[in-house]
Amino acid sequence: PEDIEWVRQGCTTAGIGCGDCKARLAANINKFMAEPLARKKELLSNPKRLDSIIEEGSAKARREAQKTLNALKEKMGFLGGRI
Repeated sequence: PEDIEWVRQGCTTAGIGCGDCKARLAANINKFMAEPLARKKELLSNPKRLDSIIEEGSAKARREAQKTLNALKEKMGFLGGRI
């Protein structure tokens, strides 16, 4: 809210320029992204852990996809030996 007011005030009075707004935006993006970037750096520093996370996620995705595919096949009559 304080940044919005700063921009409103600065832009309507020509007290700031576009570069000022962009600099504030960049600072806010950097602040917002600090934690995800630190997490990324941590994960990339441990390839075995990262591979494990990817493997676990892939297995979970396969299980969920299989459930969905089975439900679809059942609704279409492809399960239960009807074809």
